[in-house]
Amino acid sequence: MFEAPLLQDQIWSNLIKFNITTLVSRLWVPWMLIVAIILGCFIWLLRHQIRTSPAYFNLFHNTIYTFRPHKKRDWAALFMLLAALASTLFYMYNTENSFFENFDLMALGTTRSLVSGVVPNFDYARITPLAFWNLSSLYAITQNMYVIKGFVFAQLLLAIWLMYCFFDYIPAARRLIFLAVFILTPTMLLTSKIVFPDREIIIALMAALLCAKKYSQTSKLRWVAWFLFFMNVAIYTKETCILFFFGILITSVLYNIWNEKITLRSFLHPWQLIKEMPLEFLIALCLLMYSVIYFVLQTPNESNIYLNNGRHQWQSLLNYYQFELAVCIAAVCVLLLRAKRYYDTLINPMFRGGLVIGSLVIAFGIVFVLQTAPNSPHLVGKTYYLLLTLLFALAYIFEHIRSRLVLAVLSVAILFYSAVKNIEASKQEIGVYYRETAEFLAQNMNKNDINFLFIIEKPQATHDIDQWIIEAWSTIYRYYFKDYKLIIKSNQHLIKTVSDLVHLQQFRLQIYTPIVPIEKPTKGDWVIINKNNYRPETLEIRKNIPQKPVFENKLFEVFRL
Repeated sequence: MFEAPLLQDQIWSNLIKFNITTLVSRLWVPWMLIVAIILGCFIWLLRHQIRTSPAYFNLFHNTIYTFRPHKKRDWAALFMLLAALASTLFYMYNTENSFFENFDLMALGTTRSLVSGVVPNFDYARITPLAFWNLSSLYAITQNMYVIKGFVFAQLLLAIWLMYCFFDYIPAARRLIFLAVFILTPTMLLTSKIVFPDREIIIALMAALLCAKKYSQTSKLRWVAWFLFFMNVAIYTKETCILFFFGILITSVLYNIWNEKITLRSFLHPWQLIKEMPLEFLIALCLLMYSVIYFVLQTPNESNIYLNNGRHQWQSLLNYYQFELAVCIAAVCVLLLRAKRYYDTLINPMFRGGLVIGSLVIAFGIVFVLQTAPNSPHLVGKTYYLLLTLLFALAYIFEHIRSRLVLAVLSVAILFYSAVKNIEASKQEIGVYYRETAEFLAQNMNKNDINFLFIIEKPQATHDIDQWIIEAWSTIYRYYFKDYKLIIKSNQHLIKTVSDLVHLQQFRLQIYTPIVPIEKPTKGDWVIINKNNYRPETLEIRKNIPQKPVFENKLFEVFRL
């Protein structure tokens, strides 16, 4: 009953409607035009310097390693990567494959997106207008979860191909094993259920860095333009990318001071300095323009709703991100040892480690400045905020540790840790029980009658999350039970203020079934009780229901009073 058709009925009209929603929402498109015009003007002004400057953007190696068909080692590494991809595909499709999968997919935001497209985040809470630009088009074409997960897997394949191309300075066997290990880490694997922007930023960053690499080899203007394009795509997809490019920028400036291309006195002559470092200037300009709109629109971090929802003490975050930070520390140790060993060389490896420095800045910003971690019930335990940190730290380790034995032990250790964490996470996937409950009700409720549904969910950390979970029930039931006369009751969800009603109006009330606040169920109600709810009032309600449940699974009991 709950499997959506492979394709929507009116794809072309949906594509227009959904993408108009994406394009005209708020003021992000005019801002993108302003950014493009300013960058275009400066690229034109600096065209001579860009074309004639030596390729000094010191992030890349000239050595290129290709796959060697005659080497058994390379084939074994390729087989390992294919096995990792197969494991990922199995994990993606082995659990619930509908919008009952998690609370985020069940909630108001997703249902509104299914009706009219994704509204970009470009407001007081977040500046990520490109985070789900492709999701609007995807929902316009299909709302079948099997197809959507196929799209997510295609994203993964594209990301792997781009990473394989970019990291071509790592021998092929090492590179393939590194990619296999990386995609099986819980940091990466646990993002494979739905369309996460964190996968998109890997694609955008790899494309940007490949273009920068081409520029460093050719000094051609078009590669700078493409680099800036993909760089801005990454930044406006996920805010933390600005930290990554800031780290690269600082590393490159320090490198130019190290090799005496510029001195501290050069900063007294800005235009001359810009001509000496045109690419660095253009990067800084992109970061500056993003920062301007960020500080104009954003509320301070202390009062930002999105940040406060996931704010923690940095001491607890060290434990939360322990795996990613441990890999990062190992990469930094390798970096410092190499910097010390080659201290007298012109191109000190410290500066060639700019990608690690950029990923370090992300880790520092997340843990010590923003002090944030995913906090929604379906995201707790997921550490994808440091996905880029893990990616570049792990790549640096596989590039520079020469001992095959050390790398083998490291790979096995990471894979064992990942297996334990991934199995633990898979046990927390409970969407199938929500769908089973809904399917039972669909088979037993009469479409012609008014059906009263009384929901008692598991208590969460805060009242706000309680409210969100019950809203998710209401929304997904309205979406799947379009032909039923359904009234939802709850003793946990109370709309008390005008601001709550305004909030719901912003989410379009036509896709929202209002929830009746009532303390106890009454005769004729269908009652759904989460077995993990041990509140005294819940136990009292359960005690006063004399009959046995008409339906039961691992998570829920369903009664008909």
